[in-house]
Amino acid sequence: MHSIEKVRWEEDYVVVNGLSPAFPPLLVPVKARIHGSAAGMEPPDDAVLRNGWYEYTPDTPNPTELRLTRSEFTADYDWCDSRGCHPLSKWFASDRGVTVLKPCRAP
Repeated sequence: MHSIEKVRWEEDYVVVNGLSPAFPPLLVPVKARIHGSAAGMEPPDDAVLRNGWYEYTPDTPNPTELRLTRSEFTADYDWCDSRGCHPLSKWFASDRGVTVLKPCRAP
């Protein structure tokens, strides 16, 4: 959720294992959505408006990590997976700084 504009922004990622143990797993952005538009949150030119959401495929290289700034002045990030969506604080306490998420191999 944008801290000032209060517009929801969602991004979907998948973790893809490297080709061999010598290559680390990759974080791949596959889909993104913005619920409306606001200052600093303009959807890209190729976005399609569906039911109030601008949907698009991110045109970014695979990030090595996600840096999530968490503040007491904004709602926490939501983590969504096959079990549903929950505040990130269910799994990681916030120190009101930056939480770094990196892809890893499943045990």
